[in-house]
Amino acid sequence: MWQRMYTLLAVALWGVAAASHAQVPVTVAQVPKPPTNLMTDSPNRRLPADGDKHVELQTLGLPRQLTVNGNDLLSRPVELLIDGKKVLSEGDVAETMTVEGEQTQFISNLTIDNPVRSKLMLEGAVEWDGLIRFSLSADSIPAQYRPAEIRYSIALPDSAVKFLHRPGVLGKRNVDLQRLTTLTAPYTPFLWLGNDDFGLFWLSEHAKGWRNAQQDGAITLRRAQGEWLLTINIQPQFQSDGSWHHEFALATTPVKALPQRWREWRLSPARGRNAYVIWPNEIGATYFGYPATNKLQTTTYLNRLRHGGVVGAPYLCPTWISTEAPEWQREKEHWATGVGDGTFKSNLWSGEFVHACTASETWQSFATKAFTDYIKANSLRAIYMDNAQIYRTKGCLGDGNEAEYPMLGQRSVYRSISTALRNNGSKTLSIVHSSGGINAFSFSSADALVNGEQYRGKVTSDYLDVATLTDFRVELNGAQWGLIPIFLPELPEAQIKEAGPSRKLMTLLLLHDSGVWPQWVNVQEVDRGLEQLDRFGIVDAQFVAYYRQSPLARVQGADILVSGYQRNDETLLIAGNLQKAAAQGSLCPADSLGPNAKLWSWPERESISLQNGCATIRVEAGSYRMYRVSR
Repeated sequence: MWQRMYTLLAVALWGVAAASHAQVPVTVAQVPKPPTNLMTDSPNRRLPADGDKHVELQTLGLPRQLTVNGNDLLSRPVELLIDGKKVLSEGDVAETMTVEGEQTQFISNLTIDNPVRSKLMLEGAVEWDGLIRFSLSADSIPAQYRPAEIRYSIALPDSAVKFLHRPGVLGKRNVDLQRLTTLTAPYTPFLWLGNDDFGLFWLSEHAKGWRNAQQDGAITLRRAQGEWLLTINIQPQFQSDGSWHHEFALATTPVKALPQRWREWRLSPARGRNAYVIWPNEIGATYFGYPATNKLQTTTYLNRLRHGGVVGAPYLCPTWISTEAPEWQREKEHWATGVGDGTFKSNLWSGEFVHACTASETWQSFATKAFTDYIKANSLRAIYMDNAQIYRTKGCLGDGNEAEYPMLGQRSVYRSISTALRNNGSKTLSIVHSSGGINAFSFSSADALVNGEQYRGKVTSDYLDVATLTDFRVELNGAQWGLIPIFLPELPEAQIKEAGPSRKLMTLLLLHDSGVWPQWVNVQEVDRGLEQLDRFGIVDAQFVAYYRQSPLARVQGADILVSGYQRNDETLLIAGNLQKAAAQGSLCPADSLGPNAKLWSWPERESISLQNGCATIRVEAGSYRMYRVSR
């Protein structure tokens, strides 16, 4: 540990070349290695641009710039204002910064003239994956001098912002911002602003001390003069002793680079399956989501899968626990959050299934030891972790009846679990299931994200009846999150027997480069699409989506979307018709594919003649056709 005074903090996090510790092999999920060279003497000096993430802090401790993959996320430094006046740091010298282990901690003393000088303190830490935690507090401000408003504003360039993502009900949590200029909202535990490649994540686990939190306008988003301005507007509720406290965090996405050859992973029962989610009853788990205690049964089951070339991924739920488990019986006073699933009371699992307070140190110790020991004892190479989304709780982050959304306490547990897996082999897979919103920095160390269960009971035959292309574009885009996207279909039983609903869903997934876990869907229809991809070889190909500025092809005269894959001099085009009627138009490969490009149907390999660079195609309603282009 060492300390020194500086006017600038620069942090580079390398995410592609190394895992989180030197002894951990690089695997399917490559976690950024610990921050190094954290300090710099000159406020104008920046570390080399070979890092995935870069953080610069102002003297007062708020970000000057946040960079991901060479893209600057801020159009200007973050501003803090008290009753409309900018806050400055005390003096001309930056405050104390401490480097210890994998994080850099900083403290900055701030001043307000209101009309007499009052004190605020900004404390924070830059963590291993680029998450920056902030704690803004005031002590003993006399009643007559307490500010009426504390706000901070985060400005992003217009080019960096296309979408807003936040937790909430279907139809409201993904917003296309291209036609909007203003958006106001009450407090929300997190939100993400970004485009198809990267973005900025803001979170605050609770709104204590935020008197206007439930009012519209507590959070505002405005577009003007080439930038989007996110403003957190707080009317502070001071304690009786004159103190006040607000915590929040900022981070850039993707959380890390997608691993090479990530498309190789296939969950059973899909074609080419190499991973199977093992349900608790299959290996004699004592409690639902709890590490199985029957080692012989677990080992036998895992070995049988391995002999078939399949990795077993036991179903676990670190953030939930049975009320009959001994750990709950011992710690329920500290773990109870008021969230539970009463449907478990009458089935074969003992007790009720309840959510545990992830902020509790005793829960963190239990979950870390229990699940890492289980991974080591069974030499696991894959794991499936359910219920990773955030929950509205009470009494977890402190006393009182105000709503809380614990997100950050589980980060170390998920990371320990993923690290334990990676210690067992060079190719491992840790999966989280979070269908209630992508609280990405709760589980940034995981490899893959399962999504889709939010539509269960709402979808009948067509997902676009209950979702939009924006929903799929935001929540299924692995590139912008850094987590392998896996969609979990849950069509009604009657619709599973028909090919049409599954074909329409497969069209959506193919257009968005999403993996699929074919559980409640027509598996034959899913496999038909996967086979066509496999014949071309997409594992290490470059995906280009229909919404890119320069797509691989366009269709003239019809509402048909075209995404595709490029590998060497070969291109696979996927023409998807998401409409409810058949469509016919002219498929025109991009000029970048070459003036002498040859077009073939796929997988039939029948030559298709081009007239003026285009060919007439017909795609049935809710279906897709594939074509191969050779230079």
